[in-house]
Amino acid sequence: MHITFVYVLFSGITVFMTALDSLEAAFATKVLLLSESAYGFLVSIAGIGIIIGSLTNALFSNRLKTNILISFGAIFTPIGYLIFAYSQEFIWASIGFFTLTFALSFGNTGFLTFFQNNVSVNIMGRFSSIFGVLEALLIILFTTVVGVFSELYDIRFIYIIGSFAFLSLGFIMNVVVLDKTKKAYYYQENNGGEETHPI
Repeated sequence: MHITFVYVLFSGITVFMTALDSLEAAFATKVLLLSESAYGFLVSIAGIGIIIGSLTNALFSNRLKTNILISFGAIFTPIGYLIFAYSQEFIWASIGFFTLTFALSFGNTGFLTFFQNNVSVNIMGRFSSIFGVLEALLIILFTTVVGVFSELYDIRFIYIIGSFAFLSLGFIMNVVVLDKTKKAYYYQENNGGEETHPI
């Protein structure tokens, strides 16, 4: 039950990100008034965030605990979106982009490790396929809703509301993964074969 709950919550992160990303280009060009080249550079900064985050994960993989990785990603990814949502100029927009992609790399690493450690290889494909359908439907629904409301209301307002809702999901994820009674789900082995025990 705990594994399913964490999977559903993390799927929610993907849903929120996809819905908010659908407004990204419009927000950058129509609200922040960035040129196409400036927006392209902004996307490049997001890529740098992913790369640095992934390198950090690789360098400290034995010290970073699975539930902490998920927790960090679940909180700081929406914080990155909020920084971007409140930004008035390029520098803050780039900080927001870097923050969200840097944090996302931690969340993805933690979740994939959790999934591989707790779901049997025999059912892994079926498990992810079932929830993949639900995730896809929610992505379509949320993206449509966000798109409609962005036509009716100010894009920045919708982006901020969506980011705060995303952050609320992040807090719920933290409560779940940092629950000490569930710590057995987050044991993992380091390269030396020893178990790393989460908090």
